[in-house]
Amino acid sequence: MDVLLLWDDDLPFADELRKLNCCNVFVLRKSKNDKDVYNPTFIFKMRKFLKNYDIAHLHVFPSQYYAVFANLLNGSNTKLILTEHNTTNGRMSKKIFKPLERFIYSKYEKVICITEEINILYQNYLGLSDQLITINNGVDTNKIFNTLPYKKSDLGYTEEDRLLIMVARFNKQKDQDTFIKSLLNLPENYKLLLVGDGERRIDLEKLVNTLDLSARVRF
Repeated sequence: MDVLLLWDDDLPFADELRKLNCCNVFVLRKSKNDKDVYNPTFIFKMRKFLKNYDIAHLHVFPSQYYAVFANLLNGSNTKLILTEHNTTNGRMSKKIFKPLERFIYSKYEKVICITEEINILYQNYLGLSDQLITINNGVDTNKIFNTLPYKKSDLGYTEEDRLLIMVARFNKQKDQDTFIKSLLNLPENYKLLLVGDGERRIDLEKLVNTLDLSARVRF
């Protein structure tokens, strides 16, 4: 098995994968601009990779689109599988995209949904049924069970502090904004830890500063 990334900027997950030395990690574009993933010329680069594999497992937009077109250029010789992570996307609200969405998803042998809610959503949205299967996200439980918990004092907090934590990528779907704003309705000793990274980090930091919550939110 190998892994192909559309884009990378020494992200922690990619680095962790390289340390495991379990597969080859290929990168189509390395840069500081995460918008580089939206480069349609990647279709032709992906085409060259797909020729070498019997099965390709795709995750999230736009790779799920690019892979379909790349595979069509190759005569559809590679079986495609997609894992669907999101309960919504920007295309769902625009009817003009629905025929294209139905075409793209029809080219996948199976669409793996990480929750039953997503499974039901895509049954209703695109009329999919036989292609859909629910497999909940896997977690390395040994790593969790063997991890020693931090003390509040290790993080600079007191025993009187009440700590809230959210572990998620900083993107629109995860909506850290609501969690941050909720502190305005909670006592001062409630503090928020946001664990993750992503394209909205700067926006979230600005929101924290605007609401004067810098002393209560830690990234």
